[in-house]
Amino acid sequence: MRLLIKLFVVVIACTLTTELYAQNFRVKAGLNFSNIHKTRLLPTYSYDDGEEFYVKHGFHIGATAEFPKNQKFSFETGLILSNKRFQRIQVFKSWTQPSDIFEDNYDLIYLDIPFTARISFELGKSIIYGKFGPYVGIGLSGKVVNIIDYYGAGYFEASENDIEWGNNDEVDDFKRLDPGLTAGVGLEIHSLHLSIDYGMGLGTILPPSSSTIRYYNRVLGISLGYKFGGKKKTKQE
Repeated sequence: MRLLIKLFVVVIACTLTTELYAQNFRVKAGLNFSNIHKTRLLPTYSYDDGEEFYVKHGFHIGATAEFPKNQKFSFETGLILSNKRFQRIQVFKSWTQPSDIFEDNYDLIYLDIPFTARISFELGKSIIYGKFGPYVGIGLSGKVVNIIDYYGAGYFEASENDIEWGNNDEVDDFKRLDPGLTAGVGLEIHSLHLSIDYGMGLGTILPPSSSTIRYYNRVLGISLGYKFGGKKKTKQE
């Protein structure tokens, strides 16, 4: 936790330096609703592996800077500390005995760096906007809590382990880099803004291996933020 606090201070300090060149600087925080999208490179004709994923909620916090191009269009980037969590449940079936149920609860911390194009429209004294562009996620830390329910009979065994980041599928859990696309919409009322963003990972987070299974991050974020900086000039001004 101390490491995360120190990291966030560094994140804010680095983003603050861009305010010298950006017209608007924002801080924001909110909830994440995250999950994993699973695909196979090749179709399978064997039994189903019994693996299912479920949404879990986390948090995000960070800062962004906006660089206007004209009255409507601008470029936005920033540093966002993002908590991406998901639950995986596997059921291993047997012909002779009840099923073993494996529950894995993942809690991952990423530093996301968005590079988005933004279009804004005035709505009275408010502004509505949409944005779209790529992002790069960097895995910082994480834990997984493993729970085994033997034979589905309520006999549990639990353990907690740190996530290992890297590209070696024999010793690492997930790749550190997570590139993707992000899109969002928002409403600004004076200095306050409310936004909804969706992040879609384009690269599998699993280390390279011979497996045909791929995992991709999916995150829906709801944010409340505050804007610092000058108001955009209108045509009358």
